[in-house]
This record gives sequence, C-alpha cells and structure tokens, in this order.
Amino acid sequence: MMYGYGVGGFGILMMLLFGGLVVGLIVWLVMVVSRGAAAPPSQPAPTIPQQSPLDIAQRRYARGEISKPEYEEIRSALSGV
Repeated sequence: MMYGYGVGGFGILMMLLFGGLVVGLIVWLVMVVSRGAAAPPSQPAPTIPQQSPLDIAQRRYARGEISKPEYEEIRSALSGV
C-alpha cells in the first residue's frame, strides 16, 4: 500500500523544477537590481564648437602658422571683397 504517496519520481522532478525556477528568478532579479544601481548616469557626448573659417585663419595667424600677407589674403577672400 502506498497511502497517498503515489506521485513518485514525477512529483520529485516537478519539485526540483519548481525550486530551480524560483532560485533562477531570484538570481535574475538580483542581477537586474544590481546592474541598475551600478550603471553610470548617461551624459551627452561632448560637442565640438563650430568655428568659422575666419576664426581658424585668426588662430593660425596668432600661432604664427601663416604670415600677415597670407592672413590678409584669406580675410579678403572670405569677406568677398
């Protein structure tokens, strides 16, 4: 006589699967929560300020990369005169 314990191996298998599901759910939840707490705040990408061609020519002249006649030529070409 079995006295109501007739599920046998199937019941043990179902109990193990359910226990594994519960443990897996807990592990997944801990990973999601810890990843959310450790993620750095998102920051926008730095933008490069736009420079006009005249600004670039002025900087090059100030650094000594071009001479005064070259700078004057660039300035007159950019101004359209």
